Amino acid sequence: MINKAGRVLDFHEWAMGLMVGSAIAATLCCLLVGRPAPAGSRAARLLGGPSVPWQGRQSAVVMGAGMVALCVAHDDPRIALLVAAAGLGSALLGVAGLRGRAQVGDCVHRALGCLAMAMCAVASAGAVRGAPAPAAGIGGHHGSGMSVPIAVLAAGAVGALLVLMAVPRLRALAVVARGALVAPRAPAVLRAPRAPRADGRLLRDVESIAMAASLALMGALALVA
Repeated sequence: MINKAGRVLDFHEWAMGLMVGSAIAATLCCLLVGRPAPAGSRAARLLGGPSVPWQGRQSAVVMGAGMVALCVAHDDPRIALLVAAAGLGSALLGVAGLRGRAQVGDCVHRALGCLAMAMCAVASAGAVRGAPAPAAGIGGHHGSGMSVPIAVLAAGAVGALLVLMAVPRLRALAVVARGALVAPRAPAVLRAPRAPRADGRLLRDVESIAMAASLALMGALALVA
């Protein structure tokens, strides 16, 4: 594909564009859950359910804004360091006062996402500072000597977080599948139709998928020169 300037887009630009789009989608989904909507409408079923605590919302906003900043100013190590500091502070705030809350797991995942973003931003700053020419993407192995282990550590942290996010959902799917196999099903004529629940599950699932995609792309960009 060719951009407006007539230049062919490379892997880094494709990946950064997808990363930013996924991050923005995840942020919007997080902010929309629990918003008021007319009762009984499709929007109420989509947006219904408890809203995300402020700890989770601020982590989602910082993560989305940080990825946009890294994409726009990918050749400025100062921006990368500012993003790293913001991500670290957001990760600390993202787990404050969550004991006993129903959504503590999702908020912890968002906070860990901010921490992973901060590590990738540090790797980016080291790569750009040590490169002889402006870097083409987020991170790379052409920078200073410390940028390589930091990039590997950041990518490993992203991979661990993706596994941590996937495990509870796979367990839930396994429980549902096991229950469907064991529990006897009533005839279709006798089963009463169930009203759709307004729990915001769809938006939460979309947020999780978009967040996982953006973090995976960021981890890949931290490794690829």
